[in-house]
Amino acid sequence: MENIRRAFSIAKKETRAAGIAFTMANYPVISEGIDVLLGMQLGGIDIIELGIPFSDPVGDGPIIQDAHAVALRNGTSVSTVLEVVQTARTRGLHIPIVLMGYCTPVIHYGAPKFILEAARAGVDGFLIADLPCKESVGFRELCVKAGLSYIPVIAPNMSDSGLQMACETADSYLYGISRMGVTGPNGERNSAELCQFIQRLRKFSKDTPLALGLGVSTRDDFLTMQDLAEGVVFGSQVIAVLGQAPPGQRAQRIQEFCSHLTGRLCVKAVFERIPPEPRANVPLLAGHSTARNTVLPSTFDDYGGQYIPELLMDCLMDLEQIFVDSYKDTGFWTKYWAHFPRGQSPTSLQMASNLTRKHGGASIWLKRENLKHTGSHKVHNSLGQVLLAKMLGKTHVLAESASGNHGVVTAALCGQFDMECVVYMGARDYRQQKKKVSEMKLLGATVVCVGSDSETVKDAINEALRAWIGKLPTTHYVIGSAIGPHPFPLIVRSFQSLVGEEARAQIIEATSHPPDVVVSSVDNAVGFFHPFSKDASINLVAVEPEGCLSGTTGDASSVTRGIYHGARTYVHQDDNGQILPWQSMPGRLAYPALGPELSSWKDSGRVQFMACTDTDKMLGLQELVETEGIHLEAEYGYAVHAAIELARTMESGTNILLCATEKDANMDFELTL
Repeated sequence: MENIRRAFSIAKKETRAAGIAFTMANYPVISEGIDVLLGMQLGGIDIIELGIPFSDPVGDGPIIQDAHAVALRNGTSVSTVLEVVQTARTRGLHIPIVLMGYCTPVIHYGAPKFILEAARAGVDGFLIADLPCKESVGFRELCVKAGLSYIPVIAPNMSDSGLQMACETADSYLYGISRMGVTGPNGERNSAELCQFIQRLRKFSKDTPLALGLGVSTRDDFLTMQDLAEGVVFGSQVIAVLGQAPPGQRAQRIQEFCSHLTGRLCVKAVFERIPPEPRANVPLLAGHSTARNTVLPSTFDDYGGQYIPELLMDCLMDLEQIFVDSYKDTGFWTKYWAHFPRGQSPTSLQMASNLTRKHGGASIWLKRENLKHTGSHKVHNSLGQVLLAKMLGKTHVLAESASGNHGVVTAALCGQFDMECVVYMGARDYRQQKKKVSEMKLLGATVVCVGSDSETVKDAINEALRAWIGKLPTTHYVIGSAIGPHPFPLIVRSFQSLVGEEARAQIIEATSHPPDVVVSSVDNAVGFFHPFSKDASINLVAVEPEGCLSGTTGDASSVTRGIYHGARTYVHQDDNGQILPWQSMPGRLAYPALGPELSSWKDSGRVQFMACTDTDKMLGLQELVETEGIHLEAEYGYAVHAAIELARTMESGTNILLCATEKDANMDFELTL
């Protein structure tokens, strides 16, 4: 961290801002990567932010997203980035290097190992985009012990308490976002808002330097930021210059660009590096006592949390508080239940008598959520979140959708509440769900097709998060499953568990005792299971596709612990921590993570997992149609088949409860397959 401090000190003595340039390791080609870093040094850059590529960079715009993708195609990983730094040091790179990236690859590599090897390679600090101060204490302790710096990210929408905590955390400089949104040249900067933000910050920052970034691409931009801060950060334009430069000329072009932007010509003075000084004893770090605590528990055992860009923290705190206040308010629930058409809640519980008779064994009971308005249990969660959004004063709603049902439900509710609605769908799901897409548009929603090839629900969520980051004052993101950062998993589970509560009461009334087994697809398992979870006599079975995981067959037992979309969870990732798509046919089940509460239940053994093939799924759908005249969304065929198989192994007089939800608008497509 001392080298970073000295870089700012030198710039201050020369009455200028420190120039901080971002580039992606091994972009656009490996062979010129080191030369590019040396070119930046000659071009007057004081500090280099070197990117670690990640498969799902939700905080970045299109230009840097592309850099992540290119670097990954070049085989870049955490270990190769460290090799780049070490090689660059041997070739004469003296200025400080800050590694910049996302939690998932770093945590997968192992934070203690990563920090120790980074110090040996010649790294000076870290900027982790989705590691906010609240979640960073353990990581920062390791940094301090190694003599390296953790750089907090701050944004104009942060509260005073958030800014105070960031300033107490900073040990070299603060990275300030000059406007809301993701990285890139697009987006408007509100000068008055930025000045007010800096004035608030200065009350807490004391002598800690501030570096401003986002949207800096010209010399005029640099000079504007230089008047406001001690450092100026630019990155997207660096990537653009590198991408357009002819092979063999990238180092020269980037030197010229950096020199133009900083106003420093061919800097040959050698920055005298000081080796980092490890510390054995680390005092209590800021964050232990000043952390902005959540109202409700933010984790489920070892899973959950809030691994998100700092600028989302206050927004999520507001959401949690309004949820807590509303959940215990009878007036809220009066409004909530008033929006269900008469006779549609609770939905009926039906014994699948023909299906039971055909296969024998346990009786199979269906909770008929497919009879609800818009045909899905998802209305419970969407309605709850839309009401919360209205109470927060939001006028716009974002949602992701895979099978289309969550999008249809959310679009219908936004029409009722006079709110603008935008639904994001992966290109593959968009093509397969044409009827649902048309229905969403008919309901007044804008439907955004993400990508052009095999993009799925994870890509839709990435894009929805990026859009939300830029529209926080007016917009709420209605996430559709019990995933993401706290409080989303808790909110979604709480509203969806209303279905499980109804089903529990109904089956006890019908059979005089709780069910022996409760079966659900992975997608809606958390909400449906929760009312049964404390009764150890009830077996809970979550069903998923056997799927294809990088050419190998796998199920939930093959995923590993990691961080994804803001939470610790079981997630499909490769040996370098990059997220792997799960190529199952139904859209929502292609999501590559379990979510925090389901991950906790997996560890404890409270939930058993069954994997079924696509053939099993189609047989399950066919059985239900032929015996009961009920057709469901394709992904629920897995659960139907599992219920049949379990029933055959159980004694007569026992009962299986299954959530039957999401009527199918694409049965012709599925049967063709």
